Amino acid sequence: MAPVYITIDPEATGRNIRVLMAQNGYDIDDVREACGNVSPQAVYKWLSGKSLPSIDNLKILSVIFGTTMEGILVTDENAHVFSSGIFSVLSSARSSVLSSVLFFTFPGRPVLCLLRILSLFFISVI
Repeated sequence: MAPVYITIDPEATGRNIRVLMAQNGYDIDDVREACGNVSPQAVYKWLSGKSLPSIDNLKILSVIFGTTMEGILVTDENAHVFSSGIFSVLSSARSSVLSSVLFFTFPGRPVLCLLRILSLFFISVI
């Protein structure tokens, strides 16, 4: 299976975080404290779309908002499937892991989302 190329919309994600905060009755300080006392400026940058929360903070936000990380991130509606030579090398890996590999971009830089792979690895180890 070819990986899926998805673009995260940081501004729409920021609006979504703001909506989730309002729905759950949280303010900037609540979110800041839940995320390990990140700076208020960091939270404002998430809300304005100037930056995205780290993977750790996305997980924390998903827990306090009662949703998934995918429920927080806003992506483009048209995912583009592409193939890459690296995946022919990885084809010997478990198909369940490969089928879970997603590529996200933030301002044009591809970042391999390893959370799903790691979760599958740890589940299979346990």
